[in-house]
Amino acid sequence: MIPTREQFQKWSLPSKWSYWAAVIGIPVGIISLGLGLFPFIQSDTEGIERNRLIFQVAQELRYNHEWLSEVATAVSERAEVLPIGSLKSDALMTLPNREYQRVTEQAYGEEKYIYQEALKLKDLGAALSKLKNYSDVEIFNRQATYSLHDILFLNDFLHWYLRPLIEKELNRQQLYSLGWRPFPGDRFNRRGHDR
Repeated sequence: MIPTREQFQKWSLPSKWSYWAAVIGIPVGIISLGLGLFPFIQSDTEGIERNRLIFQVAQELRYNHEWLSEVATAVSERAEVLPIGSLKSDALMTLPNREYQRVTEQAYGEEKYIYQEALKLKDLGAALSKLKNYSDVEIFNRQATYSLHDILFLNDFLHWYLRPLIEKELNRQQLYSLGWRPFPGDRFNRRGHDR
């Protein structure tokens, strides 16, 4: 409670000093506490953003695998129309820029090429999205440096490479939402052939 002028004048000198110390000290203490907690709040916000980005990368790579597998199946069946979709790489391109240290934490020399491989996947996805039927893919496979299966392999390599980061950063619910067997195995397999 705030004292009236008459009450304040009746107080002893130590009481007056205590009152002014409280009036000044409490706001200063609250500000100090806020400034002390700010790095923790900021760090937590960065962690949440990192978690969202890594989850989005995991979803993109999983989606790419499924879509590319469907396209490969359609080509093998000589389908006139390819499955609708395109390669997703927005979060994958952002991750090495923001979290390079975490991405390359377990690298054995390939850290020099990871960003370039992500760029390559993005460019190949753009070229692949222009194809309409199995004939277009057959021509693409003959003329391009990378075939459809090479693109699938590159996607799965990046997914395999980022697996330790994904498993470390995502919580159980997020990992569960990636589905059953969400990561590529130790071997690349296409239509029953190991590679």
